[in-house]
Amino acid sequence: MHEGALAFPSSYPTPEWPSGSFGQPTPEVVARGTDKRFAATYDLVSAYDGSMASVGRIVADSTWHHYFHVNLRGFGPGPALDAIADYYVNLAVWLSPPGQRAQMRCWFWWYTALHPAVRMVSRASLTVLGQTAIDVLGRYASQCTITDLVWPFPLSLELRERFPWPPEELVIGGVIREYHQAMDAAAAGERDLPGQASLVEAGLRAASAEHHSGLARAASAAGEVDRMITELLRER
Repeated sequence: MHEGALAFPSSYPTPEWPSGSFGQPTPEVVARGTDKRFAATYDLVSAYDGSMASVGRIVADSTWHHYFHVNLRGFGPGPALDAIADYYVNLAVWLSPPGQRAQMRCWFWWYTALHPAVRMVSRASLTVLGQTAIDVLGRYASQCTITDLVWPFPLSLELRERFPWPPEELVIGGVIREYHQAMDAAAAGERDLPGQASLVEAGLRAASAEHHSGLARAASAAGEVDRMITELLRER
C-alpha cells in the first residue's frame, strides 16, 4: 500500500523533452523488482539523461521508504546494506551537475594513474592497464559510477546497443597511458604538456584505434573460417 508506480508520458513533446545531436533522450527503466506475493514484476526506477540535450538529469523512484533512516535500521553490515549504499552513491554521482561530474572525472583519472598498482603495469597493454585500474577502482566505486566517469560525453542506451564501442577497460587503459606518458615527460623536465582534456581525447582515440584494429582482425579471421568450412565440406 505504501509503494507507488512509475508513470511514463504517452508522448514526449520537444518543448518539455528536447532533442540533442543524437536524437531525443527519453526516460529508461533501470531497475525492476518482483512482488513475491503475486510473482509480478514491476518497474522500480527510471532515469532520464537530459545531458544529451543540454538539460538536466532525472531519476524517478517508485518508493520513498529506503531514503529514510527508520527503514534502514534492520539492515546490518553486509551485501544488502552495501547494495543500498551503492545505489545512493550512484544517485549522487549521476544527478550531479555537469561541472561537478567533470571535477569528479578529473580526480578519477589522476587517482587511477597515480595508484602504485596501476603504475606497476604502465608498460603493459592498454587492456591490462585498464583491467588493473578497474580492479583498483572497484574497491571504492560501483560499476555504474565507473561507467559514468569514464566517458566524457553522454551515451544513450540506443547508441550503446547500435555500435560496437570500445570496452571500458580499453578506454581506461588508453587514457591512463596518456597520463603516464605526460608524467614521464614532466619528470624529464618538459614544460609544454597537454591538459587533462587533451589527455582524455588522445586516450579515447588510441582505444578506438586499437578496438578498430581488433575488430578488423576478427572480421578477417571470420572470413578465413568461412573459407575453411567450405573446403572441409567439399572434402568430406
